[in-house]
Amino acid sequence: MAPQPLGSPKSAPELLDLYYLDARCAILETAAALDRVARSRDAQGAASDQRLKNLRAALSVCLEDGLDNRVEKILQLLSLE
Repeated sequence: MAPQPLGSPKSAPELLDLYYLDARCAILETAAALDRVARSRDAQGAASDQRLKNLRAALSVCLEDGLDNRVEKILQLLSLE
């Protein structure tokens, strides 16, 4: 049997206090990159680019409720490139 991951000694509000601004920044940077691609000369061609599909799939994983292994799933997804 695989060992269970350790939980955080901090509470959810404490973790949000600690990581909220960094996560907010990463989300804004990702949105800005996607906006730049969408506004590019050949944005239609990018729609079929596997990298863009992988980024969108990774964002979907981020929004799934009840997961505690998002990083692992996203790393697997992005390693298929």
